[in-house]
Amino acid sequence: MLKKDLKGKNSKLIHGALNKTQFREQSESLFLTSGFTYKTAEQAEAIFKGDETGFQYTRYANPTIDTFEKRMAIIDGAESCFATASGMAAVFASLMCQLQAGDHVVSATALFGSCREVIKNIITRYGIKVSFVDGKNIDNWEKEIKPNTKDRLKKSFSVKNPAKLVLDFESKKKFQTKKETDDFLF
Repeated sequence: MLKKDLKGKNSKLIHGALNKTQFREQSESLFLTSGFTYKTAEQAEAIFKGDETGFQYTRYANPTIDTFEKRMAIIDGAESCFATASGMAAVFASLMCQLQAGDHVVSATALFGSCREVIKNIITRYGIKVSFVDGKNIDNWEKEIKPNTKDRLKKSFSVKNPAKLVLDFESKKKFQTKKETDDFLF
């Protein structure tokens, strides 16, 4: 039974998206299974085709992950959330859901090492062009903008790790669109 009628913010943070089973447990259940059963072969087929809602395989989703995603969305005030197995999977997914072959990204050279790896060596395999700039100078950013540069993906991290370089935020604000944000990473 999914609780939907919670009124206060604290109640939503504590009990929101709590999906109790018929056993009426007090906390979230952990579903330690990789597969699920179905009443009929037709139901299984419908779920796997996406014609009916249901869990297929834990690598795609399961009740534990579903509850976690819904609770994170509640905490963040977001309409939805997508959980990944690692931070780099999240970085890759956040880029690839907005990019396609032929797009261009401008990135600061001073990035967290794993993020630089994803931007320099992985997304470029999909036909995405990347320009790296010294992010401290706003003119460098502006020189690299091309017609196919994605506005939301002029990537910089506010504090670079491990060099701890700090961007000129006032200049970058003039350059950014309203939709664009910096990542705060240390």
